[in-house]
Amino acid sequence: MEIDHIVAVGLFILVLGIAIGFVSYSITDTRESIKLNNLKKKSDVIFQNIFREDTNISLLSKAYKVHVYVETPPKDSTEKEIVIIDLGKYGEFDQYSITVKDDLGNKYAFDESGTQIRFSSYINKIPKKFTVFYDDDSNFTSARTTTIDGIDSVKEKVYIPEPIRIIQFRKMSELSKRQYTTSSADYHISIFTNERQYFNYGPKPRPTQSVVVKEVPVLLQLPSADIIEARLRLEVF
Repeated sequence: MEIDHIVAVGLFILVLGIAIGFVSYSITDTRESIKLNNLKKKSDVIFQNIFREDTNISLLSKAYKVHVYVETPPKDSTEKEIVIIDLGKYGEFDQYSITVKDDLGNKYAFDESGTQIRFSSYINKIPKKFTVFYDDDSNFTSARTTTIDGIDSVKEKVYIPEPIRIIQFRKMSELSKRQYTTSSADYHISIFTNERQYFNYGPKPRPTQSVVVKEVPVLLQLPSADIIEARLRLEVF
Protein backbone atom coordinates (compact mmCIF):
# COMPACT_ATOMS: atom_id res chain seq x y z
CA MET A 1 0.00 0.00 0.00
CA GLU A 2 2.82 2.35 0.89
CA ILE A 3 4.56 1.50 -2.38
CA ASP A 4 1.41 2.32 -4.33
CA HIS A 5 1.22 5.66 -2.58
CA ILE A 6 4.83 6.46 -3.48
CA VAL A 7 4.23 5.48 -7.10
CA ALA A 8 1.10 7.64 -7.25
CA VAL A 9 2.93 10.64 -5.82
CA GLY A 10 5.76 10.10 -8.29
CA LEU A 11 3.36 9.96 -11.22
CA PHE A 12 1.61 13.11 -9.99
CA ILE A 13 4.91 14.99 -9.80
CA LEU A 14 5.89 13.77 -13.27
CA VAL A 15 2.56 14.84 -14.81
CA LEU A 16 2.71 18.19 -12.99
CA GLY A 17 6.23 18.80 -14.31
CA ILE A 18 5.16 18.02 -17.86
CA ALA A 19 2.14 20.32 -17.52
CA ILE A 20 4.24 23.19 -16.16
CA GLY A 21 6.79 22.70 -18.93
CA PHE A 22 4.04 22.72 -21.55
CA VAL A 23 2.51 25.91 -20.14
CA SER A 24 5.92 27.61 -19.99
CA TYR A 25 6.66 26.58 -23.57
CA SER A 26 3.24 27.84 -24.71
CA ILE A 27 3.77 31.22 -23.03
CA THR A 28 7.25 31.56 -24.55
CA ASP A 29 5.96 30.51 -27.95
CA THR A 30 3.08 33.01 -27.75
CA ARG A 31 5.39 35.84 -26.77
CA GLU A 32 7.72 35.04 -29.66
CA SER A 33 4.78 34.92 -32.09
CA ILE A 34 3.58 38.33 -30.89
CA LYS A 35 7.10 39.75 -31.21
CA LEU A 36 7.53 38.40 -34.74
CA ASN A 37 4.11 39.69 -35.75
CA ASN A 38 5.01 43.18 -34.51
CA LEU A 39 8.34 43.02 -36.36
CA LYS A 40 6.53 41.98 -39.53
CA LYS A 41 4.23 45.02 -39.30
CA LYS A 42 7.22 47.32 -38.77
CA SER A 43 9.11 45.69 -41.65
CA ASP A 44 6.15 46.38 -43.96
CA VAL A 45 6.35 50.10 -43.15
CA ILE A 46 10.14 50.30 -43.56
CA PHE A 47 9.96 48.33 -46.81
CA GLN A 48 7.34 50.71 -48.21
CA ASN A 49 9.49 53.71 -47.25
CA ILE A 50 12.44 52.30 -49.20
CA PHE A 51 10.29 51.96 -52.31
CA ARG A 52 8.66 55.38 -52.16
CA GLU A 53 10.35 58.44 -53.65
CA ASP A 54 9.68 60.93 -50.84
CA THR A 55 10.98 59.34 -47.61
CA ASN A 56 14.23 59.73 -45.70
CA ILE A 57 15.34 56.19 -46.62
CA SER A 58 14.00 56.16 -50.17
CA LEU A 59 16.21 54.45 -52.75
CA LEU A 60 13.68 54.33 -55.56
CA SER A 61 13.61 56.63 -58.56
CA LYS A 62 11.92 56.67 -61.94
CA ALA A 63 14.03 56.09 -65.04
CA TYR A 64 13.20 55.23 -68.63
CA LYS A 65 13.99 52.62 -71.22
CA VAL A 66 13.61 52.98 -74.99
CA HIS A 67 13.42 49.91 -77.19
CA VAL A 68 15.09 50.23 -80.60
CA TYR A 69 14.71 47.68 -83.40
CA VAL A 70 17.21 47.88 -86.25
CA GLU A 71 16.31 46.26 -89.58
CA THR A 72 18.74 44.15 -91.61
CA PRO A 73 20.82 45.89 -94.32
CA PRO A 74 19.55 45.59 -97.90
CA LYS A 75 22.68 43.58 -98.74
CA ASP A 76 25.51 41.92 -96.88
CA SER A 77 27.77 44.53 -95.32
CA THR A 78 31.00 44.47 -93.40
CA GLU A 79 30.40 47.98 -92.07
CA LYS A 80 28.90 48.90 -88.73
CA GLU A 81 25.41 50.41 -88.89
CA ILE A 82 24.89 53.72 -87.10
CA VAL A 83 21.73 54.02 -85.00
CA ILE A 84 20.44 57.52 -84.25
CA ILE A 85 17.89 58.36 -81.52
CA ASP A 86 16.59 61.79 -80.57
CA LEU A 87 15.83 61.59 -76.84
CA GLY A 88 14.84 65.26 -76.82
CA LYS A 89 11.57 64.30 -78.50
CA TYR A 90 10.43 62.65 -75.27
CA GLY A 91 11.24 65.33 -72.69
CA GLU A 92 14.13 66.07 -70.38
CA PHE A 93 16.95 63.58 -69.84
CA ASP A 94 20.26 63.50 -68.02
CA GLN A 95 22.92 63.09 -70.70
CA TYR A 96 25.35 61.49 -68.25
CA SER A 97 22.91 58.73 -67.24
CA ILE A 98 22.56 57.11 -70.67
CA THR A 99 23.36 53.42 -71.15
CA VAL A 100 22.92 51.42 -74.36
CA LYS A 101 22.62 47.61 -74.35
CA ASP A 102 21.60 44.85 -76.71
CA ASP A 103 19.49 41.79 -75.94
CA LEU A 104 22.51 39.89 -74.66
CA GLY A 105 23.41 42.62 -72.16
CA ASN A 106 26.40 43.91 -74.13
CA LYS A 107 27.06 47.63 -73.63
CA TYR A 108 27.65 50.01 -76.53
CA ALA A 109 29.63 53.22 -76.70
CA PHE A 110 27.79 56.26 -78.02
CA ASP A 111 28.23 59.91 -78.83
CA GLU A 112 25.91 62.90 -78.50
CA SER A 113 24.95 65.78 -80.74
CA GLY A 114 22.43 68.10 -79.12
CA THR A 115 19.60 65.85 -77.97
CA GLN A 116 20.56 63.01 -80.30
CA ILE A 117 22.65 60.00 -79.39
CA ARG A 118 24.39 57.73 -81.88
CA PHE A 119 25.84 54.25 -81.50
CA SER A 120 26.88 51.59 -83.99
CA SER A 121 26.81 47.82 -84.32
CA TYR A 122 27.25 45.11 -86.91
CA ILE A 123 23.81 44.06 -88.17
CA ASN A 124 23.73 40.71 -89.95
CA LYS A 125 20.76 38.88 -91.45
CA ILE A 126 18.62 39.11 -88.30
CA PRO A 127 17.12 42.39 -87.03
CA LYS A 128 18.73 43.51 -83.79
CA LYS A 129 17.13 44.91 -80.67
CA PHE A 130 18.71 47.52 -78.38
CA THR A 131 17.56 49.21 -75.20
CA VAL A 132 18.55 52.73 -74.19
CA PHE A 133 18.29 53.49 -70.46
CA TYR A 134 18.36 56.98 -68.94
CA ASP A 135 16.96 59.05 -66.08
CA ASP A 136 16.31 62.75 -65.54
CA ASP A 137 17.60 63.47 -62.02
CA SER A 138 20.87 61.59 -61.52
CA ASN A 139 24.04 63.10 -60.07
CA PHE A 140 26.52 61.90 -62.69
CA THR A 141 28.89 64.60 -63.91
CA SER A 142 31.26 62.83 -66.30
CA ALA A 143 30.60 62.51 -70.01
CA ARG A 144 31.06 58.97 -71.34
CA THR A 145 30.73 59.68 -75.04
CA THR A 146 33.15 58.51 -77.70
CA THR A 147 33.61 58.81 -81.46
CA ILE A 148 31.29 56.55 -83.44
CA ASP A 149 31.99 55.26 -86.95
CA GLY A 150 29.92 53.34 -89.48
CA ILE A 151 27.26 53.89 -92.12
CA ASP A 152 23.58 54.74 -91.85
CA SER A 153 21.90 52.54 -94.44
CA VAL A 154 19.02 50.96 -92.51
CA LYS A 155 16.00 52.24 -90.67
CA GLU A 156 15.46 51.84 -86.98
CA LYS A 157 12.16 51.68 -85.14
CA VAL A 158 12.27 53.71 -81.93
CA TYR A 159 9.49 53.10 -79.44
CA ILE A 160 8.07 55.51 -76.87
CA PRO A 161 10.05 55.49 -73.60
CA GLU A 162 8.70 53.24 -70.86
CA PRO A 163 9.06 54.33 -67.23
CA ILE A 164 10.88 51.88 -64.99
CA ARG A 165 11.70 51.85 -61.29
CA ILE A 166 15.34 51.67 -60.33
CA ILE A 167 17.45 51.77 -57.20
CA GLN A 168 19.23 55.01 -58.03
CA PHE A 169 22.94 55.57 -57.45
CA ARG A 170 22.31 59.18 -56.34
CA LYS A 171 19.92 58.06 -53.61
CA MET A 172 22.25 55.30 -52.41
CA SER A 173 25.05 57.86 -52.13
CA GLU A 174 22.84 60.26 -50.18
CA LEU A 175 21.57 57.58 -47.80
CA SER A 176 25.06 56.18 -47.13
CA LYS A 177 26.13 59.64 -45.90
CA ARG A 178 23.06 60.07 -43.71
CA GLN A 179 23.25 59.17 -40.03
CA TYR A 180 21.32 56.02 -39.23
CA THR A 181 18.13 56.65 -37.22
CA THR A 182 15.09 54.58 -36.40
CA SER A 183 11.79 55.32 -34.66
CA SER A 184 10.39 51.79 -34.40
CA ALA A 185 12.66 48.81 -35.07
CA ASP A 186 16.28 48.44 -36.10
CA TYR A 187 16.91 47.48 -39.72
CA HIS A 188 19.65 46.65 -42.20
CA ILE A 189 19.43 47.21 -45.96
CA SER A 190 21.70 45.38 -48.40
CA ILE A 191 21.82 45.29 -52.20
CA PHE A 192 23.80 42.57 -53.93
CA THR A 193 24.22 40.13 -56.80
CA ASN A 194 25.71 36.64 -56.74
CA GLU A 195 29.06 38.19 -57.58
CA ARG A 196 29.34 41.09 -55.15
CA GLN A 197 27.83 43.38 -52.52
CA TYR A 198 26.89 46.89 -53.70
CA PHE A 199 25.27 48.60 -50.72
CA ASN A 200 24.86 48.24 -46.96
CA TYR A 201 23.08 50.54 -44.54
CA GLY A 202 22.24 50.15 -40.86
CA PRO A 203 23.47 47.79 -38.13
CA LYS A 204 23.33 44.04 -38.62
CA PRO A 205 21.27 41.84 -36.28
CA ARG A 206 22.97 39.75 -33.61
CA PRO A 207 22.71 35.95 -33.96
CA THR A 208 20.39 35.77 -30.93
CA GLN A 209 17.87 38.35 -32.20
CA SER A 210 14.56 37.63 -33.88
CA VAL A 211 14.66 38.85 -37.49
CA VAL A 212 12.07 39.40 -40.22
CA VAL A 213 13.60 39.32 -43.71
CA LYS A 214 12.20 40.68 -46.97
CA GLU A 215 14.04 40.18 -50.25
CA VAL A 216 13.06 41.29 -53.76
CA PRO A 217 14.65 41.60 -57.23
CA VAL A 218 15.48 45.18 -58.29
CA LEU A 219 17.04 47.13 -61.14
CA LEU A 220 20.21 48.74 -59.79
CA GLN A 221 21.93 51.81 -61.24
CA LEU A 222 25.71 51.60 -60.88
CA PRO A 223 28.26 54.47 -60.59
CA SER A 224 28.93 53.96 -64.31
CA ALA A 225 25.19 54.61 -65.00
CA ASP A 226 24.87 50.99 -66.12
CA ILE A 227 21.68 49.28 -64.98
CA ILE A 228 21.81 45.66 -63.82
CA GLU A 229 19.55 43.14 -62.12
CA ALA A 230 20.22 42.76 -58.41
CA ARG A 231 18.46 41.89 -55.16
CA LEU A 232 17.53 44.07 -52.19
CA ARG A 233 17.28 42.51 -48.73
CA LEU A 234 15.72 44.18 -45.70
CA GLU A 235 16.33 42.72 -42.22
CA VAL A 236 14.20 44.12 -39.38
CA PHE A 237 14.96 43.16 -35.76
